[in-house]
Amino acid sequence: MTRARRRLLALGLGVLLVFVLLAIGNALARSAGFGAGLVMDDVGVPASVGWRWLPGQHVDSPHGFPIDINAQGLRDPDDVVIPKPEGVFRILCVGDSFTFGIETPQDRAYPAMLEQILTDAVGGLTVEVWNAGVNGLNSCQEQAWLDHYGWALEPDLVTVGFVMNDVLPLPASSMPRWFPGRSWMLRYPLYHYLRFNLINRWKLGGDDPQANQLRNLIKQHQGHVETSPSSNEYAMRWWNRATECLGALAAQCRERDVPVALIVFPSLPQMLKPDPLPEPQEVLTGLAAERGFILVDLLDRYAATGEPALLESDKAHPSLIGHRIAAEELARALAAAGALPR
Repeated sequence: MTRARRRLLALGLGVLLVFVLLAIGNALARSAGFGAGLVMDDVGVPASVGWRWLPGQHVDSPHGFPIDINAQGLRDPDDVVIPKPEGVFRILCVGDSFTFGIETPQDRAYPAMLEQILTDAVGGLTVEVWNAGVNGLNSCQEQAWLDHYGWALEPDLVTVGFVMNDVLPLPASSMPRWFPGRSWMLRYPLYHYLRFNLINRWKLGGDDPQANQLRNLIKQHQGHVETSPSSNEYAMRWWNRATECLGALAAQCRERDVPVALIVFPSLPQMLKPDPLPEPQEVLTGLAAERGFILVDLLDRYAATGEPALLESDKAHPSLIGHRIAAEELARALAAAGALPR
């Protein structure tokens, strides 16, 4: 064998060894729980959005049902058809994990249940309701998501899920930094293992004192902010920022002549003491009247249902009963406001 062939053979064996080691590393990382579930794409998206679901994912939930993220980053096994076909009335449900449906099958989260209700109620049109919930987004990120990704889907109506912690800000400087090939590497468990154990320690995650200061400030005031917008200057500042972003979202919809509904999910303490109306609901009621939102306040129905409206695991996210209530109340409010096609 000539020297050139020996070198070529050695190169081939080296490449093969690298692939074998990567496969073993991925298998070990997956067995340790890294990358076994859904993956966020937090690089390659606008800083104002922060992150979204990495498109094209199909994983098995630990709760025994599949979770599908389509090509547009929405929770659905099917892709959105663009341009929108004739005879289709399309609703886009923007929100966080409450809209996404933690521990909930896709067809039992309130966007899918809303589609079932409206399909039976609206004749002559095909009703599509798309679940655009992304875990962890706040109101300002949701407004940015709609601006950057949502309008390309050609919705006829938009809904926005609101949870009390949606007013909390995101330290922009805490977002990870980009490097070549990172979006591709997001799909591999080994990368998530390395990021968790090594990369963040090398500060490639973009952490800095300013981000830590804001996180500590949020931790210090979080409980008061979520229940009492006027409790202190930080609460008022964050609530004002959140309502400004919601107002900007409503303005986007108004410019396009697209109705928009604001769905307010109560917290358990509010459910246990629904009278008088909690201050956050008062603020959002005024915002809806001023900005033209169709308001869907779930407090009364959730309070009447009690704790079964929430998951047993965290007493915060809606259960299957809670999602059904949200879909029913949303359908009722949209019909009353004349926002549905006749």
